[in-house]
Amino acid sequence: MRDAGGSWLRPPHHEGEGFVLNHFRSVTLFVVAALSVLLLAACSSGDGTPASPIPTIQPPATSILVPTPMPTTVPRPDAAFGEPFLLQVGEGLSVGLNDLRVTFQGVSEDSRCPSDVVCIWAGQVVVVVALEVGGGDPYSESLTVGVADKSIVTIGGYLLEAISVEPYPVSPGTIPSTAYVLRLIVSPL
Repeated sequence: MRDAGGSWLRPPHHEGEGFVLNHFRSVTLFVVAALSVLLLAACSSGDGTPASPIPTIQPPATSILVPTPMPTTVPRPDAAFGEPFLLQVGEGLSVGLNDLRVTFQGVSEDSRCPSDVVCIWAGQVVVVVALEVGGGDPYSESLTVGVADKSIVTIGGYLLEAISVEPYPVSPGTIPSTAYVLRLIVSPL
């Protein structure tokens, strides 16, 4: 505002008014500076890395069907017809054809004379073998190694011949039931 002579009029000056305005500015600057420091401290973990990882947005997964060629060869059997092969107790193999499976189920009797003993009878070992054709129910049969007419059986159009069973007994001691290995030949009739 101007007075009648055209000079600017000053607002009336009250005692201590300048002190209050300067003090208010100082407090305001202090609060702004303190909030800035706290904001910076909250945004940093102290070692220069962000306090929380920045989330990454991944695009949704899409499925792409890729045509796979059909196999041109038939899988090979584990053992060939007419050739001896070994089976451990509980093991099964495909023989000659992929739909023929032979499994050594176990030993039901082992009365063989230990190799370090002199016996009047050599003894025998009886094994149980299962044959499964075409995914059907397995058929079990016993074969006796050491007795010629009982070491060969016919099951479902196949001839099974038990050749030998290892290990051979030694005295004293017994053979664990899972340690037996059967040598077998399977042939079609």
